[in-house]
Amino acid sequence: ASVAYLPNLRHSFTLGYFQTTGSSDATLYAPTDLTGSRTGSPNTRGEIAEVNYNAWQNTRIGLQYVLYNQFNGASSAYDVVGGRRATDNSNLYLYVWLAF
Repeated sequence: ASVAYLPNLRHSFTLGYFQTTGSSDATLYAPTDLTGSRTGSPNTRGEIAEVNYNAWQNTRIGLQYVLYNQFNGASSAYDVVGGRRATDNSNLYLYVWLAF
């Protein structure tokens, strides 16, 4: 789900929420280092915030932040090693989008 605000044709601001759910399966979601699931669950959720600037008719420059609240079934210690938190997967993107 997301909500966007476009005060004009040059700028836009977007907020979003994402959630992935599924049944636990220790074989399919094996407990491995970094990307594994200690709980065997694919459940993941978080928020997205984005700011865009439409520089020209076919060019967009954007900055997007993705925040994870839960990753692979847990908020903290989701992997086998036990030291990684869901927020450790959060990331910031700077991008240029061209349409032609």
